[in-house]
Amino acid sequence: GKLKLENYRGLVNNDFEGPVMEEFQAIKTLKEELYEKGADFVLMSGSGSSLFAVFRNNKLASEVNKYYESHYFTFLHNHV
Repeated sequence: GKLKLENYRGLVNNDFEGPVMEEFQAIKTLKEELYEKGADFVLMSGSGSSLFAVFRNNKLASEVNKYYESHYFTFLHNHV
């Protein structure tokens, strides 16, 4: 069957996250904040320094993007 978004957090991972987040606490903190702000799934991209977050709710995604855009490079893509 199709993998549900709510299951990604426990099944999909990036092996680099552990070592990178140990070295760079800010990335770990940002990931935790994104979940606290309502992201359905957050993962570090590639070998580090970039995170992506998936939101089912486009309005919430837009609000979170607006919150972070003055501090980080952000990109918002709405899937229709």
